[in-house]
Amino acid sequence: MIKKNHNFSVAIDSKDGLTVPNIKAVQTKSILQIDADLKVLIDKTAKNALTASDFADSTFSVSSVGNIGGRYFVPTILRPQVAIIAIGKAHTYAKYVEDKDVFVPAEAINFSISADHRILDGATVAKFATRMKQLIENPNLMLLNMH
Repeated sequence: MIKKNHNFSVAIDSKDGLTVPNIKAVQTKSILQIDADLKVLIDKTAKNALTASDFADSTFSVSSVGNIGGRYFVPTILRPQVAIIAIGKAHTYAKYVEDKDVFVPAEAINFSISADHRILDGATVAKFATRMKQLIENPNLMLLNMH
């Protein structure tokens, strides 16, 4: 079944455990609008005010274990969704600069994506991962595509 919207579920840790509501139609929103929607979901989670519509029609999940200290994990798709991305905690590593023959501190995150290959082909997922890496490394690019 082809879905009209990209509704991204976001794992939110609450006092009652993990809950996974979704942000509707992310393809129509700027990063600032997505952030505002996420804050609303976090607030509703804290107040135990989520409704069934907050969970309905999700197509993709975003799980960040980085905010609780995790660096990497392999996520499992929550059916009937088509994919999930797991984002780890930012960390510093030694990056080699070949032309200067030195190591310098650099920031990095690990992320992994699981996708249902009956719906998404591997090339599409790899292109998404490449674009995701570009946006994470250059967050100002996300502000350039504001609606």
